[in-house]
Amino acid sequence: MRPLFGLFLLVISTTWAQQDLSWKADIFASERENEMAENHNYNEMTAWLQALRLNYPNITHLYSAGKSTEGRELWVLIVSDKPKEHELLEAELKIVGNMHGNEVVGREAVLYLAEILCLNYGRNKYLTDLVDNARFHLMPSMNPDGYEKGFAGDRISAMGRANANDVDLNRNFPTKYPEHRESSGGSDPEIENIAVMKWLQSYPFVLSTNLHGGSLVANYPYDDSVTGQDGIYTASADDKLFVELSYRYARAHTKMWKTGRRCGLSADGDNFINGITNGAGWYHLAGGMQDWQYENTNCLEITVEMGCFKFPTDDMMPKLWEEHQYSLLSFMEMGLTGVTGLVTDRNNNTVANATISVDTGKDIISTESGEYWRLLPPGDHQVTVSARGLESDTFTVTVVPGARAVRHDITLLACGDNETKSELYIRGRGKNLIAVLSFDEIGGEAVDELARLTCTGDFVIDKDVSLMLIPNMTNELKGRLSDFDPAAVLIISEGIVETVTFSVSENEPRLFDKAKMDESLLKALGNSIECDRKLLESKTALRVDDLQLKKAFELGISIGCDAKDLQKKAATIGTIADMIKNELIKDSVSEFSVVPSAHPGDHFTPDQMILVTNAAVAELQRKECVQELTHGANKFYLMGSGKPPYTLIAAVEKLNCHDYDTISPFKLLFDEAIGAVPELDFVIVLATGGMKVRYINDTIGIGKSIAETYRSNHDLMKSTESEGCAKGFPNEKEAIRAFSWNDNASRMDKSGVDHPADNLDALLVQIGCCYENMASGHLYSENQRSMKSALIERTRGVRIIGGIGGMTVSVDHMHKSLPLLRGGRRFIPLPNGEHLVKVRTPGGQMHAQFAVVISDKHPTSEKFIGVQSSNMVIITIASILMIVCCTFMCRQRVTSVLNRRGFFNGIGSNHGFERIPLYKSDDEDEDEVFDLQKL
Repeated sequence: MRPLFGLFLLVISTTWAQQDLSWKADIFASERENEMAENHNYNEMTAWLQALRLNYPNITHLYSAGKSTEGRELWVLIVSDKPKEHELLEAELKIVGNMHGNEVVGREAVLYLAEILCLNYGRNKYLTDLVDNARFHLMPSMNPDGYEKGFAGDRISAMGRANANDVDLNRNFPTKYPEHRESSGGSDPEIENIAVMKWLQSYPFVLSTNLHGGSLVANYPYDDSVTGQDGIYTASADDKLFVELSYRYARAHTKMWKTGRRCGLSADGDNFINGITNGAGWYHLAGGMQDWQYENTNCLEITVEMGCFKFPTDDMMPKLWEEHQYSLLSFMEMGLTGVTGLVTDRNNNTVANATISVDTGKDIISTESGEYWRLLPPGDHQVTVSARGLESDTFTVTVVPGARAVRHDITLLACGDNETKSELYIRGRGKNLIAVLSFDEIGGEAVDELARLTCTGDFVIDKDVSLMLIPNMTNELKGRLSDFDPAAVLIISEGIVETVTFSVSENEPRLFDKAKMDESLLKALGNSIECDRKLLESKTALRVDDLQLKKAFELGISIGCDAKDLQKKAATIGTIADMIKNELIKDSVSEFSVVPSAHPGDHFTPDQMILVTNAAVAELQRKECVQELTHGANKFYLMGSGKPPYTLIAAVEKLNCHDYDTISPFKLLFDEAIGAVPELDFVIVLATGGMKVRYINDTIGIGKSIAETYRSNHDLMKSTESEGCAKGFPNEKEAIRAFSWNDNASRMDKSGVDHPADNLDALLVQIGCCYENMASGHLYSENQRSMKSALIERTRGVRIIGGIGGMTVSVDHMHKSLPLLRGGRRFIPLPNGEHLVKVRTPGGQMHAQFAVVISDKHPTSEKFIGVQSSNMVIITIASILMIVCCTFMCRQRVTSVLNRRGFFNGIGSNHGFERIPLYKSDDEDEDEVFDLQKL
């Protein structure tokens, strides 16, 4: 057999220029070479894949990742020496083609690549080595429905681009900035994307490329920018690596790597340096697959635009394959580089879900078998492996250009074991560096306990903090402490509970309040027995001064005179470290205040104002995210789908910050809200004056579960049974407890007014102390996870629609029936499990009875109970009959008019499409896409 197409012009990598490349001449062409110069529809593509499976059963396995909207299979062909099983530490690599149905070069390239890998296995040393050492998953078409609507010779149209629902699949993945999503991306993920997301999370993929058409460039994350604007270079944590991966593909292509003009988005085409681009630096794209994959899996993916024609004619295919064949091979070989290994414990058990962190790059997670693969750019890298309940470990790896992956297995020891006791621990990877150390035994035990708690996950430090923990500070460790260069140092000591500042005044954060810190510390640890004040001894001051940390804020913390309650003391130290971080980073911004101001800049930096003032409402209205509703003297803003459940979220602050022992005084406000939206049955109240949650669980029984969800997801609230704020009501210190509408404040109301609010369940969240250290200017980030989790919990239950007023609902053996609200709708909150729901008419007769199953995967169920009168049925049938008769009588006249207007002449509409590459002329040849004067 003769070599494939006979042309092998480029070295695969610039670092291999002097290597033996004779293997290229040994690649055998397929006997189906004529077929490889054709486009293949769904049936032909399926037959091609089935033929490979039958002809090469030892190295292929064909499976489907799911179905398309119209029921076509999303075929995936595995090529590997053991195709039906995952071999330990063998990298899983993938290629996805034809995501846009009319961009077909990738579809054909995947078919051709599969043929060449199979044909040359055992014949060509290089390709055999790839198949033996990797498991290739090849998906020729992610959008087979769209392909069937396209046509050969299509250069720039949108015909067949979207799926059968007219949704652009590469704008339909969940996105970090939903407000940036274009209308073509639809709303909820399409069936193809749901299947692909499940597929991506079912295998430990290491590297991938997504093949498109319309330009000639390798594109890497991120595709979406923070602002949602085009031309904003938006780097990921792995930006340097992505540049290397993208250039690897471009450099092995015959033309892509050249700097210069080519087809693209503008009339004059696009200019790319070295044939690569950051996605958002070219144009922003929300809902793309490569961004979602980077954020939600271990896999790294780039997107390749393979040429100017979206749907080339058959005669163009051989040249396009010739140009891309070595790029595909060279790129996929990068999946075999970096560092790989197994994570085990000291009993040789594999450690699943261990976190592998690198100095520059995202974290990845080990597999169920303890495997990890971490691609890295050339150079030296620090790799840290950590897992819950095990002590983390760090090693250095050197990555050599062109070399295969370094094998590095690692054994993690259990937290707290004597053999894991260390002279120094590093916890967290944040940018705010804080050292915690001790000079004495009791302080050292507390620091050791903090190391254990942060190792087991029982105490979670702020994600923006990196801690250096030194239980016994010695002269030998001074160098490592100095290299760490902390912004703050906490000196933990035995002695009467108090704090002492050792720093010069200019190092002390402007927001630090020693008196309030001491007050909070005493609340947490209580008064100690009478003992020495070790922090005030001159030898302590001398040792602190000897640390020679001239720029650090140095704070001494005495925790008592014994080693009792070590876990509580350690957690208190960790909380103080988080608080000190807040004070360090907010020196340029006033502390959070609940005192109103006419000028928002009194409290927030300019870039925050849009998020915290009425300007945000205007922005949300401009984006049609909210609808303003005025009722009485109050304005409300409606958000969401309009379906139950209905929740009121209200911020209630007066002129002065204070604690709360009731929310009954706000009933009039809640009554106004119910007057505006009668379906409301739950209210979330946000306030300050504490760090705790309160709930009312009287009506629908959901307040308690939501309160527990909120607290368990808040790092500060969940760490203690009582709040840490110094001020407040003495009897309101519990971190969580129940309120009631029928409290003293309600009983003092002599107006005799019935309040609709008495039928609401409620949640009060107090998110910050009054001007104290536990308050924060970063309230959103501290509460984001809690609020999101609480709102998800709020939607756990069954949504009933289609009823009429006066109907009631009961669940299981619930003694109380709940009435359907306006429009015959009601949301019934339910825990996970199977439940029997009964709906009764206003007269008490059974109208509907059904079972629902609630789970974490499907937290919300919707049931239409269908109420329709007999008169309405008769009217509906009569209307349908009249329409049928009119259509039959007028059919000839309608057909005649439509014929005259060309409706049946095969002339279809040409829908618009965002970002179609434009060209100077349709006869511009692919060879002339570069401006050679710019090379």
